[in-house]
Amino acid sequence: MSLTLAPQFTQINYTWTNWKTIQVLKTGNHQYDDDNSVYTIYFYDGPEVHICTIWKGTIPETIITNGTYTQVQNNIDKSDFETNFKPYGNKSLEPSANVVLGYATSVNDALTIMRATAYAQPSTNAQRSLLSSNADDTSAGTGARTIKITYYDQTLAGPFYEIASLNGVTPVNTVASNICFIEKIEVNTVGNQLSNVGTITLKAAVAGGGITIGTIAAGDGVTYWCHHYVGTNKICRVISVIGSIDGINSGALEVHKLVPTSVTTPETTISPKLRITPNNTGQITFDVPITVVGPAFIAVYGRSDATSGNLDWFSKIGFYEV
Repeated sequence: MSLTLAPQFTQINYTWTNWKTIQVLKTGNHQYDDDNSVYTIYFYDGPEVHICTIWKGTIPETIITNGTYTQVQNNIDKSDFETNFKPYGNKSLEPSANVVLGYATSVNDALTIMRATAYAQPSTNAQRSLLSSNADDTSAGTGARTIKITYYDQTLAGPFYEIASLNGVTPVNTVASNICFIEKIEVNTVGNQLSNVGTITLKAAVAGGGITIGTIAAGDGVTYWCHHYVGTNKICRVISVIGSIDGINSGALEVHKLVPTSVTTPETTISPKLRITPNNTGQITFDVPITVVGPAFIAVYGRSDATSGNLDWFSKIGFYEV
């Protein structure tokens, strides 16, 4: 084994099955070393390092003699690791910090997701298309010229990105055909009007066909959907929720989580309610971040205390992810 761990760390060794269990419990970000004969798979949970060893070829005779492991089991474990874990290993342990913004209008006391425009979540990969409601949104126009789509595929692998040049009201097809879950759509480059003049629409099929997946409202420049997809083998930690109300009523924000790749996993509330008084801003900063392990989806919802009338919301969630 070429990997050398510092002696001050307590090293705990597991079988592959038990290592996977402890990794889920501790939400570990896994790393591995490959010395051409052995995979050494591990994650750090200070002051402990949790380790598993899988041989790439024939396992040592002493291990077989001891009856602690078999070649057949090693081969099964190796296949599982190489298929389901190796592609997501050895990623940076430096978390990326992000904020997601959204706004919405709630009606009466209905629980309302914080999205400026509607979003019809797809469930399968496909090639999509984009168009504007205004001819000025084109590759050499005065409005939006190019659009960036941030997306995940149907297994929640990603994020992936595509930048497409607009052609006004004429649909343009995406190059990618694995576009499924949409994180956001945003204006990437512009003319002298500095944003999108018309409504930018992402359609479910090529040539403007199929349903509307989502839109950027005219002049907004981005979808303003206060949601986030946590990709497969990603770990997200929500650190804050901020919201404001424009209206005469009070209300509350809350964060929900679901697993879009599973139809049997329930949607749950993962945060306390953030109470906001009329025409004010409220914030919760969590002493212990809310941990969400992918594949998952999180979104902010708001509900007015009043049973009648509209309430305008603005919301933000802050998180970091590895």
